[in-house]
Amino acid sequence: MDQKIQIDYIYLLDCLKEVLEEIGQKDLIPFLPFDLSISPNKKQKEQTKKISELISLCFQLLNMVEENAAAQFRRKQEKEDGFTALSGLWGQSLSKAKEYGFTHKEILPILKEIICEPVLTAHPTEAKRASVLEIHRDLYLLLVKKENKIWTDLEQNTIREEIKVQLERLWRTGEILLHKPDIRSERRNIEYYLRNVFPNVLHELDQRFFHAWEQSGGHLDDVSDPKLIPTIRFGNWIGGDRDGHPFVTNEITNETLTLFSQYAREIHKNKCIELTKFLSLSDRIQSPPIEFLDRLELWHEEHKSISPEVKNRNPNEPWRQYCSFLIEKIDNQISIQEYSEHLLFLRESLIAIGAKKIAKHYVFPMERLAVSIGFHLAKTDIRQNSVYHAIAIEQILKTSGKEEWNYREWTEEKKIQWILDELKTQRPFLLQDSDPGKEASNILSTFRSIKQFISEFGTSGIGSFIVSMTQSLSDLLLVYLFLKETNLLEYNEDKGFLSPFQVVPLFETIEDLERSPDILEAYLKQKIVRNSFVNQSIQIMLGYSDSNKDGGIFASQWNLYATEIKLTEIAKRHHFKLKFFHGRGGSISRGGGKTHKFLDALPHGTLDGEIRVTVQGESISQQYANKITAIYNLELFLATTTKVTLRHQRNQKKNHPAYPILESLSHQTKDTYTDLLNTEGFLTFFSQATPIDAIENSKIGSRPSRRTGKRTFNDLRAIPWVFSWSQSRFHLPNWYGVGSVLYDLSQNKKEKFQILKEEINEWHFLNYLIKNIETGIYSASPKIYTMYSELVEDTAIKNKILTKIDVEYKKTMDVLYNLRGKEIGEVRPSLIETLKLREPGLCILHEKQIDLLSEWRKNQNEFLLEELLVTVNAIASGLRTTG
Repeated sequence: MDQKIQIDYIYLLDCLKEVLEEIGQKDLIPFLPFDLSISPNKKQKEQTKKISELISLCFQLLNMVEENAAAQFRRKQEKEDGFTALSGLWGQSLSKAKEYGFTHKEILPILKEIICEPVLTAHPTEAKRASVLEIHRDLYLLLVKKENKIWTDLEQNTIREEIKVQLERLWRTGEILLHKPDIRSERRNIEYYLRNVFPNVLHELDQRFFHAWEQSGGHLDDVSDPKLIPTIRFGNWIGGDRDGHPFVTNEITNETLTLFSQYAREIHKNKCIELTKFLSLSDRIQSPPIEFLDRLELWHEEHKSISPEVKNRNPNEPWRQYCSFLIEKIDNQISIQEYSEHLLFLRESLIAIGAKKIAKHYVFPMERLAVSIGFHLAKTDIRQNSVYHAIAIEQILKTSGKEEWNYREWTEEKKIQWILDELKTQRPFLLQDSDPGKEASNILSTFRSIKQFISEFGTSGIGSFIVSMTQSLSDLLLVYLFLKETNLLEYNEDKGFLSPFQVVPLFETIEDLERSPDILEAYLKQKIVRNSFVNQSIQIMLGYSDSNKDGGIFASQWNLYATEIKLTEIAKRHHFKLKFFHGRGGSISRGGGKTHKFLDALPHGTLDGEIRVTVQGESISQQYANKITAIYNLELFLATTTKVTLRHQRNQKKNHPAYPILESLSHQTKDTYTDLLNTEGFLTFFSQATPIDAIENSKIGSRPSRRTGKRTFNDLRAIPWVFSWSQSRFHLPNWYGVGSVLYDLSQNKKEKFQILKEEINEWHFLNYLIKNIETGIYSASPKIYTMYSELVEDTAIKNKILTKIDVEYKKTMDVLYNLRGKEIGEVRPSLIETLKLREPGLCILHEKQIDLLSEWRKNQNEFLLEELLVTVNAIASGLRTTG
C-alpha cells in the first residue's frame, strides 16, 4: 500500500507541476515535495503565503491518495483472502457471531434491534470551504477512474488533463474562509451528504450484508423484510443546537425541519420516477394479481385529474401506472407509513407474478430508504444549556407574577417538588402575548414553532431535547415544563402528561459523569418518564470533549467507561434499555479514532442494538465524501455494532484484574493533568505558546469558540482547546498525565504494571486507551513545540511549564515502550509512515506560523491574520485533524 501511495502522490504532484508551469508560477515548483524524505527549499521565509497554500494543497492530495490506496487495499484483501478478512465488516462480524455460539436463526430476531445513527454536527472543526470539498470529490473520482486498465493512451491523457483542470480549480479557489460561514452555509454542507451520498449508498450497504449472510450459511429468504434487518438512520444538530450559539434562531430551526422534510419527499419522488422507467412490465405478458388491479382502479377513481394522462402514457403497463399514482400521493403529503405500505404492496405484486428478482432489485431498496430517512431525512435534535433553561424559567416566573421567581437560588428539593406540582396542572404560566424576556422568549418561540411543524409534518423529524451540562434531576424535569407551556405534551386523564419526545441528559465533565448515576436513578422513577417511554430505549448522551479538557485523556475515557456500566445497571433495574449517544469528536482526545475499535472497547452489556454517535467537522468529509469510503464507514458502524451486541448478549462478562488498577490510575492521571493546568502562569503559556488567538479569529464555523465570550478556561470550548494544542504539536490533551503515573507504577508496583502488560491484548478497552495515547504522543513533536514555547514572553513561566511538559513527554514515551516491549515502528507502522510523509512540509508550516504569530501579535494586521489562517488550515490538512 505504501508503494501505491507514493506512486499516486508523485503522479498528482507531476500534474500540479505542469499546472504551475502553464499558469506562470514556475517559482513555486521547487517547493513541491517530490522527494518525500527532505524538506522543500528553506527559502520559504522569503516567499508569500502561496508557499503555505501550496504545501496545504499537497497535503490534501496526499490525504486523497491515502484514502484511495486504503480502499483499493481493502478490495484486494477481500478478493484474495475472502469476505471475512476485513476487520469490523459484515463478513468478519457474522463469522465472530458463530464463534460466540449463535446460529443464524438465533441472530435473526436481534438484527431488527440494530439501529445505528450517525448524527452530523457543525462544530467549528471543518477548515475547508464547501467549494473546496466539491473539487476534492471530483478529483477523487478521477483518481479512481484512471486506475481502470481498459483506457487507451489517448483516454489516459484525457483523464490526466481533467485532473489538471481540477487541480487548477483547487489552486485558484483558495482554501481560506474570508467570512465566517452562517448556519445556512453549514447546513448546505451536510445537505450534500444527506441528499446525495447516503441515499445512494444504502443499497450497496445492504448488498454487502446479504452477501455476508449468504456466505456465512444464512438463507436470504430469512432477511427479506426491510424492517427486520440492521438499519442506518441519520441525525442532525445544525439548526437545532443552541448551546452557546446565538445564531440558531426559531426561524432557522423551523426552516431546517421544513427543508429536510421537503428534501426527503423529493428523494422518494425521484426514486419513484426512476422506478417508473424500470417497471415496463406488460399485462399482455403477465396478469397482475386481482388485488393489485383493484387498488389501481381505486387510484384511478381517486385521482381523476391525472388518470387519463396515466392511462395514455402507459397503456397495458399497470406497474408503471401504479408508480405514477405513487408520485402523486407523495406530492399529496401521504404519511411515511402509507408510503411504505404502498411499496410493500407493489413488491408483493411483483413476487406474485414470479418477478422476484425485479422486486428485490428495484423495490426493496426503496423500502429500505423509507426505513432510513422516512419523510424527515434526519432527526434534528434541540440542544440547550441547563443554565440557559434556568434563566428562562426565572423570566417566566417573574412575568407571571410569582414573588419567589429567583429559581436558581432554590434548593434542588424545592425545584423538583415545584416542577412536579406544575406537571399535575394544565394551567399555563403566561398569557399568549406575554414577553417574558430574551431567553424565555427564545425557548418558547422555538417550541411553539416545533408545535406548528408537527401539526403539518408529524413528529418524525424531531429528535431529542438535549440538556447540555446536566448536573441535577431538575435540569431535566424543567424542560418538560417548557414542553407543557407550548402544548407539546399530551394529556391523559389516567396517566397525566405524556411526552412524545425524550429529554436527554448530556453528561460532560468528569464531575457530571460521577453524579450521573444518581440523576438517572431519580429520573427513571418519574411518572412522566415511565409512562411516556414504555417499550422505548432511554437515551443518555455522554460528552467526550469536556471530560477530556478538565481531566485528561486517561481520566476522561476511564470515567466514561465506568459511568456506562453504572448507568446500564440502573436502567436494567428499572426495566429500561439504554441507548447511549456518544458525543465523539474528530480528534483522539475527544473520542475520535476508528469506529470499530471504539465499539469493541465499549463496556460489556452497554450496547444493546441501538446507538447514536456524533460525526463532527472534518470527520464528516473524511468518512463520507466519497462513495466507497462512505460505504466502508457505514458498514463498520453497522456490522461492528451487531457483532458487539451479540457478544454482549452471549459471552460472559470477563473479570479483568486490571480494572481496579485503572480506576486508581484515573484519579492519579487527573491529578497530574490538573496540576499542570493549575500551575501559575499556565493560561499565559497556553495563550502565547499556541495559536489559540488566531483560531478564535478564524472563519471556520458559525459557532463562537467561547460559550459566553469570557476569556476563561472554563468558558473556552473543548474544540479550540484541542485544536490549539495540535496546531503547536504539543497534542497535550492526548497524553499528558499518563507517563509519570504509569512510570511510577512500573517502578514501585511492578506486579500491577505486569498485569497491565498482560491485559493489553486481552481487554479491548485497555488496548484502545493505550493506542489512543500512543497516537497522541507520537503525533507530538518536542522539536516543534519547543519552538512555539519561545513565543511565551515571560521566561520564568516558559521554563517552568515547558520543563513539566518535557519531563512528562519523556516518561510517557519510555513507559509506552515498556508496556508494549516493542518499538513504535513495530506496533504502529502505518502511524509512523503517515507522520513521516508529512513531517517535512509540516516543519516549514510550523516555522512560518510561529513567525506570523509573533508579527501579528505585535501588529494586529488583517493581511497578516489571513496569511496566519492559511497556515492554520495547512497544518490541519497535514495532521488530518483540527479539534
